[in-house]
Amino acid sequence: MTKKVTIKIPVKKGTPNKPHIQPKSHQTGSANQFVQPVNKHELKPFIDWISINITPHEKDQHDIHDAFWTAVSDPKLLADALSAEKKGAGIGFNVAKRVVLPSIDAEKKRPTLFVRHLKEQKRISKLLLNFVPVDLGADGMLDLHVAINMILPDGWLYAVTHGRVTRMDVAVDLPGLTMDSIHFQPQKAAYSQRLFPDGQLETIYIGKSKSAQTVIYDRSKKRAKLGQSMPQCLRIERRMKLGGMKLTNLLGMKNPFLNTKLAVALPGPPNPAKEKEWAMFGDSVKERGLPAALTLLPKDRRVAYKKHIDAHLLPIWNPEEIWKSWQPMLDELKIVSPHW
Repeated sequence: MTKKVTIKIPVKKGTPNKPHIQPKSHQTGSANQFVQPVNKHELKPFIDWISINITPHEKDQHDIHDAFWTAVSDPKLLADALSAEKKGAGIGFNVAKRVVLPSIDAEKKRPTLFVRHLKEQKRISKLLLNFVPVDLGADGMLDLHVAINMILPDGWLYAVTHGRVTRMDVAVDLPGLTMDSIHFQPQKAAYSQRLFPDGQLETIYIGKSKSAQTVIYDRSKKRAKLGQSMPQCLRIERRMKLGGMKLTNLLGMKNPFLNTKLAVALPGPPNPAKEKEWAMFGDSVKERGLPAALTLLPKDRRVAYKKHIDAHLLPIWNPEEIWKSWQPMLDELKIVSPHW
């Protein structure tokens, strides 16, 4: 059933969606030093995780079974993923493999393919493909299209037609920023934060993980914990359980960052005569986070402080401007299209 396909090798163009840019120098003269990152036009969204659930038509399940096990016999196409099999078993899949891509050397960056194998019937009734598009890039996505063509009839077109996105993490990297240089503006959602052992803020969580959650964390410190180094960078990530969105619907997806406000670390007090009061509020923010600290204030002071903070939003954080790069990113990686 394997078909020969003619694929045009894409020419890389533009700048990568995942910036690795050296931070600029710290400004001085402030208790909360603020590092001005790249120009706001350089901030771009990218997909940091996607899960695509594919339910084959019944008439195709036998052919997909034969094609899959033929691919398994070739270590250049599919490799063992023993560590993933236990996870797959917990969600209804009994076989897990890593998709081998010529352009991707690191095993952990290779896509994981789970299948529900009906052995006696010689059918595969469901597939789940997990991968990180930003790690694959255009070359890796091209390799993935070729690999999927060896398993599914019509290749990636079959995935686009029959696949549904069940989970997706969309992220934006903010080079040069630290967790103490910004504050997240409150929303009507659950808010929590995690601290490092030394008391420094590690991660902010907004919303519930079972549905949709915004996570803000220090990528450079996360890498440092793994013994790796990189320039200072924050990541703001929207983790979404989509319940079965068509791949083609990603093109018109609503901006997940539209209502997210990021403020510069607390500026000077709104009333210079009440500097001590403002300093106490700053300590409360450090201990509890901005939303909880505001909640503890009397209503009139809470309104005044929030208005003051709203006047000092992070200059480079412009969700509408950032989202203009969403469709070009999808076009570059051919996530919703089978055509190169």
